[in-house]
Amino acid sequence: MEWDKVVDGKFSTLFKGVWHWDGPDLIKFHLWKICQEILPTNALRVHQHMAMDDKCPVCNLHPESLHHALRDCKWVNKIWLAFNVLPNSLLFQQDVGNWVATNLVKTQSA
Repeated sequence: MEWDKVVDGKFSTLFKGVWHWDGPDLIKFHLWKICQEILPTNALRVHQHMAMDDKCPVCNLHPESLHHALRDCKWVNKIWLAFNVLPNSLLFQQDVGNWVATNLVKTQSA
């Protein structure tokens, strides 16, 4: 899905999907940051010279990228498994932004 906020004066489908989703504003804000890939992970903070260490504070094994923080960390993976989100699900096959978009469309059509 296209993420550009404004295309020819119109907001993109994903942008509308996030901000028109019937959920708490704080979650909408974080979904927007995830889709924009600006959630302040340690890897992003190191890239922006705001931190010295990019390691994940939970597992301390890998750089804390967006995908690692939300999907790939072994501890986060256990949480997804507790919710029956299996490794062969779309979460693990798509990038995180597309996964958010797919699930927003599903929840709005349900």
